[in-house]
Amino acid sequence: PGNPGVNGLPGFPGPKGLQGDLGEPGIGGGYSQPGKKGEIGEPGEPGLSGIKGLAGDSGPFGPKGFSGEVG
Repeated sequence: PGNPGVNGLPGFPGPKGLQGDLGEPGIGGGYSQPGKKGEIGEPGEPGLSGIKGLAGDSGPFGPKGFSGEVG
């Protein structure tokens, strides 16, 4: 039989979200809490499975025997 096909590669993960903006300045000039980080991107879709290999050829058939001569 032929070799099985190779599976596709998994998808790449999505990009990370951008970092949030800094908070507005608090009283007295100090900055408030920094913004939250963006959410992580969704993972990429898995790769497609490869095509299966074709079945191998069957072995050759042996030659037929000669028919015997009539007595």
